[in-house]
Amino acid sequence: MPFGEIGGFKFNISVAIFLMPFLYTIIDCISEVYGRARARGVVFLGLICIVLLMAFMALAIALPHAARFDDQNPSYEMIFGTSFRLALASVSAFFVSELTDVFVYSKIRAMTKGKIVWLRNNVSNIVGELVDSLVFMTIAFYSFDKGFVDNARWVLGLTIPYWIAKCIMSFVSTPLVYAGIKYLQNGKKTGRTKMKVEGIKTDRISVGGMKTEEFLDKYIERVAEETVIVFSSKIIGILEGRAVPIDSIDKDELIIRESDAHLDRSVSPYGNMFTINKNTLISAGGIDESNAGGHYILWPENPMKSAERIRDFLVKKFNVKKLGIIISDSTVMPLRRGTVGIMIGWSGFEATKNLIGTKDLFGREFKISTVAVGSNLAATGNTVMGEGAEQTPISVLTDIPFIDFLDRSHITDAEYKECFVEPKEDLFAPFLMSHKWKKK
Repeated sequence: MPFGEIGGFKFNISVAIFLMPFLYTIIDCISEVYGRARARGVVFLGLICIVLLMAFMALAIALPHAARFDDQNPSYEMIFGTSFRLALASVSAFFVSELTDVFVYSKIRAMTKGKIVWLRNNVSNIVGELVDSLVFMTIAFYSFDKGFVDNARWVLGLTIPYWIAKCIMSFVSTPLVYAGIKYLQNGKKTGRTKMKVEGIKTDRISVGGMKTEEFLDKYIERVAEETVIVFSSKIIGILEGRAVPIDSIDKDELIIRESDAHLDRSVSPYGNMFTINKNTLISAGGIDESNAGGHYILWPENPMKSAERIRDFLVKKFNVKKLGIIISDSTVMPLRRGTVGIMIGWSGFEATKNLIGTKDLFGREFKISTVAVGSNLAATGNTVMGEGAEQTPISVLTDIPFIDFLDRSHITDAEYKECFVEPKEDLFAPFLMSHKWKKK
């Protein structure tokens, strides 16, 4: 279509300018609400769809056509038979430019602390659309018979009017970004309660390779309000240097040193050493040697302080107020096979909900019921974190029902004690008290 005339030079542009800013708008909305990783995943999915569509069209053209379509076949091949070079240019431009848009958008979002949506939307679109036009025009129309200077003039002459037109369309479509973000954020208003759980896969983190702040900077790309992030105790132990070479110490000696109380291995028919560590009944004091590269990995020295430091760092970086942090490990339950996540440290939310004095559906008053909110969230996060070689030590929980966030990181002594019961007062006291625990 004609785009105008300057000094006798006529500009023409593709009608694709009406589509491309809309695609960038969709990606920006996804990036804003669901984060950079999800937006990048959508781009990869789009790339796969395009490649599959092009492969199918190539196959369809290669197959023989029925004789009665002899007249229409040339038109069919002209419409669907895009040359390989143009196809490569299109796919490459889409992939590179969309990833550029996602990257720029997320970086500006972090710099502006989640504010000024129109700024990051338009800046990321301008950069992405420039990359899109340059990559497409270069691959599609670069002439190997001309020199670099002539090619640069030719490619830029094609690129600039397309890019200007796309930028104009981007500015015009800015209100769609606000509408799209609002639509996605309100998507949960369907009469149902939906809690979203997402795991974050990381590289293999080795002992001594990375500090906590560096780890958070690299792998936590976005934090929304009213989010709870669960970290495995093992990854925090590694980041805090809580690792001991296996050949440097006897494991039983290490377990006794790390635990508040323990029972001898002879108590267990399987030779386990039962321990109480930081008010938690756990095997071997929570010490783990799987996926540890020849080390015993210990719990953080103070899981509560570790959770508090993580929350303080993320609250400052992402300018959020309602953020919960959980440090979790896994254990087993009596008479149940398999592991379940437990909370050993937390920050930023009320970890229990006391139902005593409230009434059930039939008016019966609760006498002793307390909901272990934090432990339930730890178990939920553990389902996507895994126990094997998943490399997923982080889970992000959003849209959580019935959670009360705090406007501070520090958990008071009273709030801490609300989560724990003395052994002699525990429901399982007959079993806990049947042996004499050895304390430090």
